[in-house]
Amino acid sequence: MQRFDQLNKNDEISVSIIIPTYNEAENIGTTLNMIVRQKQTLCFNNRMVSINPEIIVLDSGSTDGTIDIVRAFQSTHNFVRLVTLKRFHHSLVRNLGGKIARGVFLVFLNADAIPANEYWLINLIKPMIMGICDAVFSRQIPRKKLFHFESAKVLAVYSRTSVLIDKNNYIRFYGKHGILFSTVSCAIKRSIFERLGGFSKNVRINEDQEFAIRLLKQGFRIFYSAKSIVYHSHFEGLRKLFWRYFRFGYGWRTIRNLHRDFKLKHNSASMMYRTLKYLLSIHDLANKNEDRSPLYIISQLITPIIVTLAFLVGFNA
Repeated sequence: MQRFDQLNKNDEISVSIIIPTYNEAENIGTTLNMIVRQKQTLCFNNRMVSINPEIIVLDSGSTDGTIDIVRAFQSTHNFVRLVTLKRFHHSLVRNLGGKIARGVFLVFLNADAIPANEYWLINLIKPMIMGICDAVFSRQIPRKKLFHFESAKVLAVYSRTSVLIDKNNYIRFYGKHGILFSTVSCAIKRSIFERLGGFSKNVRINEDQEFAIRLLKQGFRIFYSAKSIVYHSHFEGLRKLFWRYFRFGYGWRTIRNLHRDFKLKHNSASMMYRTLKYLLSIHDLANKNEDRSPLYIISQLITPIIVTLAFLVGFNA
């Protein structure tokens, strides 16, 4: 694989950070502030390279003040663009962002995925600059140290060790972690994104996993960067969790129908064990002021079983 050669004469790299939003007033301001705090120079091939960023916010009809926050941010940052849409679709909204972006690297970031430090962006795109891979995704860590299934699940899925994923080891990686890629925080070479036609419009959820399969099938490589970190986790009740994992299951069924020739095997039992292990460790470390009633503790301990069943029901629906 050739090293990245699309540096201009001033040794600059243009990067487009694409953020879909819908009623994200609680998060978007913090996320934007962390983006503008990112380090914008890195050393590559014995020379300093600068990052020339743009931020594209794609809002799908927010009614909670999200747009006002973005517009206020625009007044002091002229590299922020706001596009308003009528409805949301995981794939189509992100494809629109990729189409109007100017950067040679496309970075997709959820509005509620907050960069953990000033090196999130550099550590996200550097593996592509070095020629290691064609796409990268970040490590996620819980936003709060709570005794909650979602905190434990994030810790179980996203390890502290970076991994290069290719056609030789993807089965092992997926079997352990249950993912191949994540648009919560990721970067893709624009040329590769366009070559693959972006995210599939036929996949309404898990579009990132389906995109990863197409990457791997065509011989491209994906890098999991444990050094590029975002805070991201959902703290939902059992009902919402059930339906979210039901949709994940249904999404994977769609993907399997599209890619019957692509071998995947997920070790659900291993994932459940590691999630429970992290859940118990969080129980010892989390805020002692939170709810620790017997009913709540039981609900969190049985949640891994419930969401696994929800996924299986969705997959077989």
